[in-house]
Amino acid sequence: MKAKEKAKELLEKYQSEKVITYQRSSSSPIEEYELSDSEAKFCIKILIDEIIKNNEELGKKMFYELGTDSYSSRCLNQDNYFFWLEVKSEIEKL
Repeated sequence: MKAKEKAKELLEKYQSEKVITYQRSSSSPIEEYELSDSEAKFCIKILIDEIIKNNEELGKKMFYELGTDSYSSRCLNQDNYFFWLEVKSEIEKL
C-alpha cells in the first residue's frame, strides 16, 4: 500500500469513529460526535509518531538483544521509518 492510500485509509477510519463522552459518576453518555478533520489528523499524527518510536525500539532490541544486525533487517526498519514519515506528510495534505 502506498503512503497516500494509507493516509486516506487512516483518516476515513478516524472520521467514522464516534467519540462518546461520559459523566464521571454515571455510565450514561453525555455526548456523541465524530472527530473533525483536524482532530482526526492530530490523532493520526500521534499514532504515527508512536509507530516510528516503536520501530526504532524494535530495531535496537533486534541489534542488542537478539544480535540481529543484518543488512536486510536494517533496510526493513529504515523502509518502515520512511513509509510512516511519508504517511504523516500525506495526512497534512488531505
